[in-house]
Amino acid sequence: MEITREHLASGNVLVSLIVQLHNNNVPGNFYSALSCLRDSVLLVPVPLKHAKTGAGDPGRLFSAGQTREMNPDILTARDRETRLLPAFAQMKQIPPDYRKKFTVVAMEFMEILDLAEAAGTDGIVVDPFSVPLNVGKDLYGFIRSLPSRLVPEAGGEAGNNGE
Repeated sequence: MEITREHLASGNVLVSLIVQLHNNNVPGNFYSALSCLRDSVLLVPVPLKHAKTGAGDPGRLFSAGQTREMNPDILTARDRETRLLPAFAQMKQIPPDYRKKFTVVAMEFMEILDLAEAAGTDGIVVDPFSVPLNVGKDLYGFIRSLPSRLVPEAGGEAGNNGE
């Protein structure tokens, strides 16, 4: 099956692969989830100091290119030491009470890796309030090395291969 950005846009494929991984934690499912994640656009809650389009309306969706300065929310794991950058496959995965505190920024996962590194986190957690996928910083290099599985769209390019 050919994979396009359109296939991944709703977040349903990623959510399904994460659930499949939780139900059957085998290397093939792990690889499939990370491979899909690599090419996905996720939602990142960010309290914005400045946005080109305005003052960062709570819960409003922006794209990464619309921000000047981003300080992402950081969650602390139960051990009270591990710091994780939350990202969401779908808007409905973000609890309303949590979402109203932030502006939501749509970002390619490869950009989220950079953001997590710049923020000094220990990793990224996808869908932390439902069926989470923890991506430790030790996996960043591996994910960057994965080839994009996106096929070129008419008149456009496929995903960046991390080169």
